[in-house]
Amino acid sequence: AKGVGAGVEAKAAGGAAGALVWWCDGVCGAGKAALGQLGREREVRGIGVAAEAKRTGEAVVRVEGELKAGAGGTGGAVGAVMLVGCAGVATVLANRRSGIRAIVGTSLESVEAGLMLAGATVQIMEYPRMNFSQMRNLLGRFARGAGRNPPVDEVAAALGEQG
Repeated sequence: AKGVGAGVEAKAAGGAAGALVWWCDGVCGAGKAALGQLGREREVRGIGVAAEAKRTGEAVVRVEGELKAGAGGTGGAVGAVMLVGCAGVATVLANRRSGIRAIVGTSLESVEAGLMLAGATVQIMEYPRMNFSQMRNLLGRFARGAGRNPPVDEVAAALGEQG
């Protein structure tokens, strides 16, 4: 998949510098348009996995590699967006990977909580249930918080206190 806004400097107000990577499991015109608009503010690029739901596992592994490379300062990503028809499978697969903390972005409040309380690194969005404006708003909020995640041990400690 070709990058959206590839080569654009990260300029999102309040967001950490670094790329966002994305993947879509099908035809998601509104999502790609929203990513294109976000690409005017920061680098946004595809991960190069075919847009088919059966490739979700492969996409999750590729996203994890991008995030690990970004954490290591070797040109990877600070966050990822997965646009899917149904979030269940992608969420389960993503959260089984050690380098990923995935949330399902359904509202600005859920994205905010995922970023602040769980240190989300991946936002999963169900594109058939959202219009362009909703996707643009949720992507923008995630982009501003991506890369500013609490350390994994801090999140784990907070979760331990809850249980």
